[in-house]
Amino acid sequence: MKIIKYFVIVSAFSITISSCLIKKHDQVKEEIISQQEAQSAKIESIKDSVLNANTSIPVYKQLGWNETLHDFEDVPSGPPAKTIFKFINNSSIPVKITNLQPGCSCTTTDFSRNEIQPNDTGFIEASYKTSNTFGYFKKYISVYFNNEKERQVLTITGNVDPMKH
Repeated sequence: MKIIKYFVIVSAFSITISSCLIKKHDQVKEEIISQQEAQSAKIESIKDSVLNANTSIPVYKQLGWNETLHDFEDVPSGPPAKTIFKFINNSSIPVKITNLQPGCSCTTTDFSRNEIQPNDTGFIEASYKTSNTFGYFKKYISVYFNNEKERQVLTITGNVDPMKH
C-alpha cells in the first residue's frame, strides 16, 4: 500500500513538474518567436530606409555632366550649330532618358536610347537651326530620367552672325 501511495505521489509530482516544464517551454518558445518577429521588422525597416536614402536623390542629380551650358559664341547662318552633352551615371541604378523636351522647334535633339548602367556614359545631342536667323539665342532642353518628375535643364546659347562664313 505504501508503495502504491509512493507511486501515486511521485506520479502526481512528475505530472505537475512536467506540465510546468511544458508551460515554461511554451512561454520561452513564444518569447523567441516574438523576438524574431521584432528583429525581422527592424531589418525590414533598415532595408526600407537604405532604399529610400538611395532613391530620395533624383537621378539627374547623381549624373556627372561634361557641361550643362554650351555657348557656341558666334556661328554662321546656315548649317545647324551642334553640340553633345555627355554624362556618366554615378548612381547605383540603371538610368534611362524617358522624356526630352526642347524649348522650341528651332532646337532638335538626339540621345542615348538604351539604359545607361552605373558608371557608363550617355549623351544628348542638341542642334540649333541657324538658317534664316540672326542674333543672340538662348534655348533650353528639359531632360527627364526614369519617369521622375524633376528634370535636368541643358542650355545652349550663341550668336548667329549672317556675315560669318
